[in-house]
Amino acid sequence: MIRARRRATANPGPKSRGALGRLAEQAAARMLERRRLTVLARNWRGGGGELDLVALEGDTLVFVEVKARTGGFLAAGHEPVSTHQRRRIVRAARAFRAYFGVTDAPHRFDLVTAAIGSNLALAHCLRWRRDFIETRRHVAGARSVPFPAR
Repeated sequence: MIRARRRATANPGPKSRGALGRLAEQAAARMLERRRLTVLARNWRGGGGELDLVALEGDTLVFVEVKARTGGFLAAGHEPVSTHQRRRIVRAARAFRAYFGVTDAPHRFDLVTAAIGSNLALAHCLRWRRDFIETRRHVAGARSVPFPAR
């Protein structure tokens, strides 16, 4: 009986992709905290989606999508987030606001992209783009509601 051998592929396995994402999210959270935002939640799931980070800046909820790229590539803007992903983020944010009873709170959607080296060392390159998703019921005209502790 002859058995076929599996060839090693250059595609990283789920463990290394997970490590890449966690590393980028940790770096993004530290960066946001250094800039005086309070991180409220990490990897919050609801509404058919996941929010990588939820932070508070003043009285504004900030929903942060974190994207990690290897090889030093950083997207110039919102290119790494497809329209489908944006819709899922908006639905998850709506579910988050409903769950905590802050549906009228001002909010925005930010994107942080991180360049990660091939050995999973974080390069000193994080880009933070505010308001990468524009929504109609965005910060303008929203009532200021303090975020309740749970």
